[in-house]
Amino acid sequence: MGEGCGIAMLHLLKTLSQSITSSMADMWELEIPLLVKYLEEHTEFTWNQKMWEDRLIQFLRNSLKMTLGSHWSLRLSKELNNQMESFDSPSLEKVGSQRQGC
Repeated sequence: MGEGCGIAMLHLLKTLSQSITSSMADMWELEIPLLVKYLEEHTEFTWNQKMWEDRLIQFLRNSLKMTLGSHWSLRLSKELNNQMESFDSPSLEKVGSQRQGC
């Protein structure tokens, strides 16, 4: 599962963390490699969508705590909410897109 856009996006977030908001940089330095590792270690046969979503939600919660009240956290919340609505149920296209390059 680790060949797709997810890993590239996580690496980009980690790289841009200081630019996005410096208050999260240290936490993202620790948390993002764990998310990447989860993607790299699982295949379509071992993938647990609920576990992945739980990890992402916890990552978001921790990130939002670091930026409580900032304009950035409001924008992030809205965008993630929009993204979550489009992933109500796993489909072959969604699973396949996680493995394909960006």
